[in-house]
Amino acid sequence: MPQEPAINAAPLNRVTCLEEMLLAEKERETLILRVRELDTRLRELRRLLPAKTSAHQPRTRAANPNRRPRGALRKQIMDALEEAKGKNIHVRALASCIGVDPKLIHAWLSSYLKRIPGLTRVAPGVFNYIKQR
Repeated sequence: MPQEPAINAAPLNRVTCLEEMLLAEKERETLILRVRELDTRLRELRRLLPAKTSAHQPRTRAANPNRRPRGALRKQIMDALEEAKGKNIHVRALASCIGVDPKLIHAWLSSYLKRIPGLTRVAPGVFNYIKQR
């Protein structure tokens, strides 16, 4: 690769300058050919890639056989509270009766406390339900 003359260098004679320009032009042509070859190669490689799948495909999960149907927990909790017939019921006892984690029962009862008339919190972890008519 020829070195470029320094900016403050003494002016070259016309022939030397034209020779430098000719060398630069030849180098430019070889670089243009090389870029075209690379473009062709990249196009071929892109064509060989498998078809692109959508990035926003929803993930599908296998059905969990242990999952309860919608509303099943509510039905089980309400049935157990109605069986208590106004007596106080502890969350641990309710959880062991239904067969779920007590944290789940606490969360459910806390969220439904204001929505279900007659459901009251007597003490931490103790609830009471008196069916409203």
